[in-house]
Amino acid sequence: MKSSRRPLSGRPLYSEDQESPARIRPFGVRPEEQGRRKPGGEEHEHADEQSRHRRRKRLRDQVHPEDVLSHRVVEIAGETLSFLEHGDALAAAVRDHPGTTLELVPTVGPLTDEHRRLMADMSRAADRPLNWNVLMVTSFAPDFHEGQLSASDYAAAHGGRVVALTLPQVMTLRLNLISGFVLDALPGWAEVLTLPLTARKQALADPSVRDRLARGASSDEAGALRFLATWENMTVDETFAPANAYLKGKTIGEIARELGKTPFDTFLDLSLSDDLRTSVMPFIPGDDDASWAMRAQVWKDPRTVIGASDAGAHLDMIDTFTCSTALLGPAVRERHLLTLEEAVRHLTDVPARLYGLRERGRLEVGWHADIIVFDAERVGPGPVHTRRDLPTGAARLFAEADGIEHVIVGGTEIVRGRQFMDAYPGTILRSGRDTDTVTVRG
Repeated sequence: MKSSRRPLSGRPLYSEDQESPARIRPFGVRPEEQGRRKPGGEEHEHADEQSRHRRRKRLRDQVHPEDVLSHRVVEIAGETLSFLEHGDALAAAVRDHPGTTLELVPTVGPLTDEHRRLMADMSRAADRPLNWNVLMVTSFAPDFHEGQLSASDYAAAHGGRVVALTLPQVMTLRLNLISGFVLDALPGWAEVLTLPLTARKQALADPSVRDRLARGASSDEAGALRFLATWENMTVDETFAPANAYLKGKTIGEIARELGKTPFDTFLDLSLSDDLRTSVMPFIPGDDDASWAMRAQVWKDPRTVIGASDAGAHLDMIDTFTCSTALLGPAVRERHLLTLEEAVRHLTDVPARLYGLRERGRLEVGWHADIIVFDAERVGPGPVHTRRDLPTGAARLFAEADGIEHVIVGGTEIVRGRQFMDAYPGTILRSGRDTDTVTVRG
């Protein structure tokens, strides 16, 4: 029986004669779900557990693991299931399929006890390691990362395995008013930043609109994003009008003092002169020696894996795509935080073993000849800049990988220096075919 509805995997979720098909919808762990507890005594708890068991069975029958891994939740018979309460049931669908694994973005900010429980339960239910994104390390909050890593300790004590993805660099964030992303989360900003370009520019030039936006950005309602309202600390990363080229690398505060304006007006006026394309970077702490030393210790911690990925979600905002060369160059060659051999292992064998990549991750006789040849004296990330080569002229951040001499895939050279060799020997890796099952015990 064919289904009229298919998930990303291309496999039918249900047959047309089923009464309660699983419906897939995007998820996020909603704030109102955190700390939620149901009232009642033992009788209620027993009934609740029976209901949870029935839901888990239906989830296992109706959800394919690729849909779980695609960051989705399920609605059955019109009932939306709380991800915090039923994430383990979703994860359990993975257990029956070889070579699968779990990844999760549990929250932005500190992990709560609910997040720790959720990740441990998911790992145990699937019998798979769970890799969560992302662990930040800075001396400005020296105890923060240990609190986050406690999720791994909790999971180990409760039959699971939780591994944190941690950055090998100081993440920088680039913001602009053309996409408005992140800034549109400030109170009152979305209604302006979603206007058509001409109307948006008119609104941003209006003093009354500016006053409303400034108040919203610095309000208590802005929450953790209120740090963005320190406009004077933002650094100009990229300009587009020739007359603005000299401003690159200056802070908004420095420019404001030169012009005799407020930092907020300076930011908006500069953006307007660039058709809203001006890219600015808010100050993110962590580039001090103490932070780097702490970061190096975290890299060696078995509760972490080095890496960085937004899966292409923020192409014009975040430069963590340079993570490999950032580790080999700035962290290893310049700061001597790891040996070169240690760094290579962390970038290759460690993630390959975590994900069960079959015959990949190290140089072994008979294994896949996927090899990068680099110059240890030159390897590193090139300058990050904007390219507008996506469909409809959309922008993305780009940086060359300096010092990379050869890239070989399956024994075939695909890159020589900065020249692409017009060869495409690679293949999409499939779970179970190209991966071995890695369980909680390894």
